Amino acid sequence: MSSRKDLRIAIVGGGMVGVACAVRLMKAGLDVNLFEAASKFGELGAGVAIGPNGLRALEGLGISKTLHSEAEDYHDMGTFQFISDLPGHEFIFDHMIIFPLKNGQMVNVVLFCSDRSEHADSKELPLEKWVTAVDKQEVVERFEDCGPDTQAIISLLDDNPKKWAIHELRPTLTHYTRENVALVGDAAHASSPHLGAGVGQGFEDAHFICELLVDLRTNTQNLQDVFEVYDRYRRPRANDVLKSSAATGELYDSWREDSVAEKFHSPLGKLFGWVFDHDLRADINAARRDLENNGIWQSGT
Repeated sequence: MSSRKDLRIAIVGGGMVGVACAVRLMKAGLDVNLFEAASKFGELGAGVAIGPNGLRALEGLGISKTLHSEAEDYHDMGTFQFISDLPGHEFIFDHMIIFPLKNGQMVNVVLFCSDRSEHADSKELPLEKWVTAVDKQEVVERFEDCGPDTQAIISLLDDNPKKWAIHELRPTLTHYTRENVALVGDAAHASSPHLGAGVGQGFEDAHFICELLVDLRTNTQNLQDVFEVYDRYRRPRANDVLKSSAATGELYDSWREDSVAEKFHSPLGKLFGWVFDHDLRADINAARRDLENNGIWQSGT
C-alpha cells in the first residue's frame, strides 16, 4: 500500500468551503496546499445563511466553536418569518431579506426583483454585468408601489447600492469527480440564494469528503474509488437542493396581492425541512460500509 506521505492534496479556491477542507485535512496531518487567486480576503456579497445541517457539518469539521466565537450574538437573531401579511405591514410583490450585522450596528438589506426579459437561461451575460453599481433612485422607482415599510427601509440605504445577477448551475452536473479531481461547493452545484442553503451544501461536501480522506485506509492507489463513492452519495442530494432553491424562488415570485399566506406555509416547509433535517452522518457511515464491503478499504490496515 502506498504511504500516506504520498497523498498530497491541492485545494483550488480559498473560499469558505476550501478553507474548511484545508483546516480539517491539515489538522489530520495531511499534506495540503491551498491555492487562491485573490490577493487578500475581504467581505463580499450579501452574507450567507447557515442552516442546522450546515452547523452540524461545521461541527464535524471541528471548526464550529471557532465560528461561534467569532460570530455575532446569533442567539438573539430570532426566527425567519414572513411579515408582508401581518397587521400593519403592506404586501410586497417582490421579496426582501433583512438581517443585522456587526452586533446590530448595521442592517443588510437584500431586495429581489425578477426580470427575465434578458439573459434568461443564457450563458452570455458579460462578466462586467454580474455586479453593477446602481443609482439609489433606481431602487426607489422599482419599489415605488410598495407601502411605508418598504419606503422607510429604502430611504436608509447607502447612496450606492449594487445590483447582483443571480446565477445557478444549469443543467446540473452528472459527475463531481474525474480521476484524482473532486469538486465541492459552488464548483459542483452553484445555486440561487432563495433557499439559503448553498454554503450549507458546501460544508456538507467538505465534511463528507474530508472524513473519507483522513481515514488511514485512503491512499493514492484507491483515491479514485474513494472519490467515486463521494460522488455517488453527495451529487444526488446537492443537485436536488440546487433545484429546490430555484423552485423556492419561483414560489416567492408567485405571490400576488390576493394570495393567502397560509397556503404558502406548507410548500415552503417542505422545501426547507428536508434540507435542514438531513442526517449527513448516516450518509458518511453508509459510504464507509460501501468502501469496506467492496474491498476498497482493507480492514485492519
